[in-house]
Amino acid sequence: AEEGLVVLNHHRGFAVPCLGWKDLEQIAQARRPLEVLALELAREHVHPADIDRLTQLKEQLLTAFRTAGMRVCATPDQAFHSLIWELSGNPWLQAALRRLSQPYFVYGSAFNLGRQDHSPESMDAIHRRYIDYLARRTSESAADCVDFHLNLGSLAAESARVEES
Repeated sequence: AEEGLVVLNHHRGFAVPCLGWKDLEQIAQARRPLEVLALELAREHVHPADIDRLTQLKEQLLTAFRTAGMRVCATPDQAFHSLIWELSGNPWLQAALRRLSQPYFVYGSAFNLGRQDHSPESMDAIHRRYIDYLARRTSESAADCVDFHLNLGSLAAESARVEES
């Protein structure tokens, strides 16, 4: 319940929250400035071994996606982002992002099950931008990287909404 994965209904037990597109958009809206800050702070603390670890986590995410699609991507995706949050050196920021993003990762993976607009190439591009920013191999800002990441998700969400209609 504290992580937002279940809701406590007094005298009735727990239930899975009913998250819709608006919830996901609001989570992304709140996540954006925090994720930007985490990337900026992490860039000041990152070491070559951290870049190697992030690259490994990105490859694990891509392998999971290629093997079983989005339904298995929540754990490796969260591991990737959690390492960046940890590298920020700010435990309050890390806790806020974990609390805010947990339902997004879990629900996003379940919701995107079988979607055609995500590909290994798009997943690689999203996460490679974060790594390149941290490794100082790009002139893009942290905000540019996060916007690309979240906007690609928003474009995918919009496309799914159109398909549902």
